[in-house]
Amino acid sequence: MFVCHRCNSEIRDAVQCTVCLNHYDFPCAGITEAGYRRLGDRKAVWKCSACKIGASSPNPTGKVVGGAGMTSGELDSIHLELKKLAEQMASLPQLISKVQMIQNDLTELKSMKDEMFEVKKSLTFVHTSIDQFTDKIAEIDHEIQTMQKTKEDITRLEQRLERIEVSIRDNEQRSRLNNVEIKGVPVTASENLYTIVSKIGSIINCHVNKEQIDYIARVPQRKIRITKI
Repeated sequence: MFVCHRCNSEIRDAVQCTVCLNHYDFPCAGITEAGYRRLGDRKAVWKCSACKIGASSPNPTGKVVGGAGMTSGELDSIHLELKKLAEQMASLPQLISKVQMIQNDLTELKSMKDEMFEVKKSLTFVHTSIDQFTDKIAEIDHEIQTMQKTKEDITRLEQRLERIEVSIRDNEQRSRLNNVEIKGVPVTASENLYTIVSKIGSIINCHVNKEQIDYIARVPQRKIRITKI
């Protein structure tokens, strides 16, 4: 058990001043219990408010006044703190080196990120080009199919035209089966073509009656005066 130097209360846990060595409860010490626990090694240099005021008051004579002078414990605490600071400063170059390494790694990561971004742009361009080529190929395929269909239509039309031409030739041949062309008959004024054909038939012993002739006429000739019948 401890007795608070300020309020004389009995306490189980206390804060001890490293100068006057008096004990205080946490409210009188002006610090919370959690805050005191977090001091760690700095507990060895903790001072109460009275000792802090005494240590900061002017002393023109340069003499140590009462309990305001430094004790050997306080000096040891200061030396301990300085030693810890020196150890921390000794590791500072390593920390700086590690920080620089981290910065270099971050720079490399940024460079890799930029490269990945460029690769992504290139892939996007490639995909876009492939899509365009695919569309173009689809258009060409459609045109080829259209041309193929047109070719088939042309083939059918050619076949149909050929059949029509054959039919026309056949019809013309059939229509000309009974046609007879006679050359070398002089043209006379007021001639009767039926009579001329009948006389020619008599000469060659092939009698032709007028009733057997459907149509008779001379075929006009441009340069030859003698026309065909």
